[in-house]
Amino acid sequence: MKKRLVKIITKLITPLIWLLLLCSSQMRVEAQDTIVPKLILSKTEVDICNKTIDRDFTLSIDIGSISKADSLIGAEIVVLCRKGKVQMTGYLTMGTLFEQFDPYYVDYQYKKTDKTYGYDTLILQGTNILTYVSGNMKLVHFTGKMLMDVDAIDCVDCADFAIESVYLGSDFKRPYMSEYPDGGALCLVNKNLPERKISIAQIEKTYKIDSLENILKLDFFVEVANKKNLKNFNVELSIEEKFLENITIDVYSDNVVKKINDTSWIVNVDNIDTASINLTKILTAEIVRKNKDSSKVYLTAEVKDINECSCSMNGDIKNIEIELPKIVSIVGELDEGILIIEKDDIIILKFNDDIIDYKVIDLNGSEIRVIERVGKSELIFDKTQFVSGVYFIRIRTNNKIKNLQDIKLIIN
Repeated sequence: MKKRLVKIITKLITPLIWLLLLCSSQMRVEAQDTIVPKLILSKTEVDICNKTIDRDFTLSIDIGSISKADSLIGAEIVVLCRKGKVQMTGYLTMGTLFEQFDPYYVDYQYKKTDKTYGYDTLILQGTNILTYVSGNMKLVHFTGKMLMDVDAIDCVDCADFAIESVYLGSDFKRPYMSEYPDGGALCLVNKNLPERKISIAQIEKTYKIDSLENILKLDFFVEVANKKNLKNFNVELSIEEKFLENITIDVYSDNVVKKINDTSWIVNVDNIDTASINLTKILTAEIVRKNKDSSKVYLTAEVKDINECSCSMNGDIKNIEIELPKIVSIVGELDEGILIIEKDDIIILKFNDDIIDYKVIDLNGSEIRVIERVGKSELIFDKTQFVSGVYFIRIRTNNKIKNLQDIKLIIN
């Protein structure tokens, strides 16, 4: 009985032992996760257009969280930085793993290459002979400054960096990569802030052409907020082909105008006085309507193709609506009266003399409306007060007392 009980207990305990051994093995595997050293820049862009530009930066090396069990007692890092782009100024250990190394055994070297194109080399070594180093912090920070003369620069440029090697000592217990992810780059750029936009100015959202004789003249101005390094840009005026059934359009400019086709014109502005240009006329568009039908047409003006190194930016787009109200035809002699086209639901008749009275008569001869002694030289008809149809308007002016003018008005 006793022996049998021992066998049962042994059978129960054995799986537990295997489970504990398995967990212990997994913990050891997790502790052995491979380290991938990373290079981290404090910034990746420097604003070429900022007069108070901050060119200082830090370059950090990260190897992740290190425990005492990893046995880190020393390290050597070799970093490459593009020659002639930056000046490395030293290193910072505060708040890093390198802070735990004995300062007496820390050595920093900055080796510059003699090659025309190549990389300068940063080498940093450190050792702690008393205790193992541990913590969840960066390994070390390097400091530097951009060398580029921003005021004289012609184009955007970059300084690139890469880890050449990382050595964590012969006692280090965890595996780590000997090949490293892509490094980093610090570039001079135009940050394209909204206040640097070249804006199209003095253009309204909507316009109207009331008659076939009227010419709508649109002057397009541009306003340049930041003129630094500005050499050239384009303004494109375009229209969809279907709208050309209703209007004709001609484009003029003191600058070079390139007509792409009947629907697109590009004005190239390349003779720029950066000392004075602010609000400047770039082009003029003259638009004439071609028919009496009611419609709307749309134009688009866009600033584009600003030279790459400019501190101005692309992107301003103006969408312009042009309303073409229906022109109403009248049959009959108007003498000196003229009909002004529809304006929404309003029709206007104007005369050189004051109107004494008028009558509106439908096709059945019924008087729809009579107004006596208007005392003005114009009549205004509200179409919403009439049903669709044909109406005759009899008008008596103060110098045509005995003459009634019959005018036929068609309201759709």
